[in-house]
Amino acid sequence: LRNSNGKEIAVLEKADITRLKATGWKAPESIKVKSADGQWDLKGLLFTPTHLDENRKYPVVNYVYPGPQGGSVGSRNFSAARSDHQAVAELGF
Repeated sequence: LRNSNGKEIAVLEKADITRLKATGWKAPESIKVKSADGQWDLKGLLFTPTHLDENRKYPVVNYVYPGPQGGSVGSRNFSAARSDHQAVAELGF
């Protein structure tokens, strides 16, 4: 819990994802790239297969966030799968 200045007031809950990680789960990587015109930072999440082979090339699936009118933001709740994005990565994309 934080006050209006961002100072931590109290810890309400502490997550333990040890068992989740033990299954092989890994969090998506936060990435930032420049727009085609080089003016804007575009932020995203990079999902890779659990057993990523650094020497292999993978096709890329670009999932665009269409804005709040599209309703794709979801909630602020934790979701281990983040819809099916990790599942697509496990298929080799």
